[in-house]
Amino acid sequence: AGEGAGGAADFPAWLVAEREATATFSPVSEADLRSGRRPRPATNPREPGWNGIPKEMFDSGSHGVIEGASISVGASSPCDLLQGRGCHRDSLAVLQLQGAIKAKCEGVWDGSHDCSALLDLRWLHQGNAKLKSLRGHFSFLQQTLPQGTQPNVAMVEENNKPGKASFGDLLAEVDKAFKSVCSPYRGLGPKDREALFLKMLRARVAIQSPYLTSVALDALNGNDGNVTQGSERARPTSGPHPWEPNSVADGRESILRRMLDTCEQRCSPKEIIGEAEATTRAAKRAKMHHKQRTGSSRVGGDNSVAVDDNGNDEDTVDAAAAPAVAVSALGEGSRSALWGAGIISPWLYFMSMGSVFCCHIEDYAFGSANVIVAPPGSHAWVVWYSVPRQDIGNLHEYLRGLLGEEYSLDCLEQRKLWLDPASVAAWRGAHGERIPVYRHLQGPSEYIATDYGSV
Repeated sequence: AGEGAGGAADFPAWLVAEREATATFSPVSEADLRSGRRPRPATNPREPGWNGIPKEMFDSGSHGVIEGASISVGASSPCDLLQGRGCHRDSLAVLQLQGAIKAKCEGVWDGSHDCSALLDLRWLHQGNAKLKSLRGHFSFLQQTLPQGTQPNVAMVEENNKPGKASFGDLLAEVDKAFKSVCSPYRGLGPKDREALFLKMLRARVAIQSPYLTSVALDALNGNDGNVTQGSERARPTSGPHPWEPNSVADGRESILRRMLDTCEQRCSPKEIIGEAEATTRAAKRAKMHHKQRTGSSRVGGDNSVAVDDNGNDEDTVDAAAAPAVAVSALGEGSRSALWGAGIISPWLYFMSMGSVFCCHIEDYAFGSANVIVAPPGSHAWVVWYSVPRQDIGNLHEYLRGLLGEEYSLDCLEQRKLWLDPASVAAWRGAHGERIPVYRHLQGPSEYIATDYGSV
């Protein structure tokens, strides 16, 4: 829109503020970024320049940040919240202010069948998919907390699992190990567990945390390790509940699939796109030529493409013939990667006391939706800390001082930093700027929705 009579008034207030911030932004040179001229921020009350919580609170494990507001979804849909419709008129503004918001789903646990109406995972323990068939859609990470002055969490992939082992067998082993690890903490509530973790973190001792196990649901459910790619992947069948995870990301009103398509095409090198399109066109020509000669609907060989009797592509396209653009921007660069796994289809995490997600921004700066699948009353909690997108510039200023020569513009995309929330909240810029940090305690059947661009 132009800056005519209407000008900025044609935009909503929150967008006007973002446009003004963009207009006044002054980029810093690479030399300045790595010059080390910025003073290192105080990370605890014993260091000069600390503007955070008192020493007694810090030593006792207090998080020292703002408690985030939460909402109850009732009968509303995810789009009601994300578009600020109906009773959620103010909820969207709260999400943008905090960078994240907790949404409570009531009455979603089916006690008679001992499963969640959001996502029935009872079949996982009987899953016979072999670990070797998951082909990069599964991880088994050993985590070690930061030591010394740098906030890097060491992530080591466990590769000693036998290839013939099934995912169900591994899950039983993980479940047993996690229960053993959590046994000493069963008498502690979420706040006490959080305080204990923060005290361990602040001791700066390289403590090993339990394994963080994760897997793409599409790699287990219905695919048996045979993956499909790109927009050709069949759309998941949505369950009856509006907050069923597939519906949240890829429901009828969601535009996430189109956004992902657009982002991956624009972020992929032109030569990769051109090569993929040329490969696809060549395969289609060979396929049609073969069909005209033999009447068969499949071309053999590594680059085979399945088609229906009308000569149109089916939903399933062999990985070797699928456009590389669909997976090239997901980080692995593998043609066998599931398209959109963890973005438009669920990615499952199995967590224990002390398992951590490092400080990060989502792929393409998208938002996210995260739910705990566990029965009511279970000791299943996750503590989240969020920084809203409008403060990401100040967060980078903090990181430049903290990391010094190790700082890079993509440090939040590397997912290896665990920042003490109290230390981030204690930072002050040259002109008194602050970084608001919000805390969210998530329990069973509760969602944490994060805003786009937030950390």
